[in-house]
Amino acid sequence: MNDSARQSGAGAEVSPGGARGGVGLPGWELVCRGAERIGEVFRAASRILRPAPPRSILPASEAASPVVPLGAEPVPMRVVERRVETLDTATLELRPERGRDFPRHAAGQFAVVFADVSGVRAARACSITSPPQRLPGIEIAVPVRPGARVARHLAHPARVGETLWVSGPFGEFCYRPDREEEELILVAAGSAVAPCVAMVEAALAFRRVRRIVLLHVARYERDLLFRERLEGLARSDGRFRLVLSLTRASPAWEGERGRIDAAMIERHVPASGRRAATWLVCGPRMMCWDVLFALDDLGVSRERIRSEAFGSPIEPERELGESRVAEIPDRAAG
Repeated sequence: MNDSARQSGAGAEVSPGGARGGVGLPGWELVCRGAERIGEVFRAASRILRPAPPRSILPASEAASPVVPLGAEPVPMRVVERRVETLDTATLELRPERGRDFPRHAAGQFAVVFADVSGVRAARACSITSPPQRLPGIEIAVPVRPGARVARHLAHPARVGETLWVSGPFGEFCYRPDREEEELILVAAGSAVAPCVAMVEAALAFRRVRRIVLLHVARYERDLLFRERLEGLARSDGRFRLVLSLTRASPAWEGERGRIDAAMIERHVPASGRRAATWLVCGPRMMCWDVLFALDDLGVSRERIRSEAFGSPIEPERELGESRVAEIPDRAAG
């Protein structure tokens, strides 16, 4: 093709048949445009569905923030205190660094903490156990279960003084004082009481709340997480009532026994308040279902109930054997 031919074809239209300067069939241009749009949709879908290449979720240095598709920019926070709450649960007090503030959370929400465990970069979801009134930092609960290597790493005494990257807050299972009624009933099993303790403290800060009841079930007496803290709240404020139950109680136990069922709810929540209260149910999936069925039997509307199956699905590895927080030596290697 000579230069004149190339110049003449530069602005010429192309027909569907491929000849320059030709005239297309009636309506064919619309068909072609539609096909192009369909192609663009399929190409976009392939980019979304294509597995993303592996990438680090932790900074290569402290100067960089981890890149995570979680919708909230991670904040560097220093571990200023560690407390052993039960044999298998610790709490960490975190304070933001470098002039950064952790976003204000609603009571009951959780944060995602990033850690480098034995060369594996991973994350752990932890309930925020401090109410939003307590600023500027947050307190998180770290339950350690069999195979929970990330939780064991975070619960180690060596974390005190370290800087962790924390993202959040997340979750819709929470207490918002502008949306709730005057009565609040919480039901929790095991470590699922962690978000509830923040809800209780947040709710007691408002005079409008008339009554709060927390029914907490655990296996053994030693597993009653935040017992002293909750009992202290019950003693200091008559609006709050704490009901403790054990499924494997000793003969000396004076509280409730067994799982939370309709009969136990009837004993501790007056009929006049059941239907008007806001119910927050948190625990293992089967426990949540049992409580929901019990509330159905008692005539509580599903519109007044919010539930969450408690647990972390993002543990990267599993291992056999128990990992007790109280058995982690203070001077052991991290």
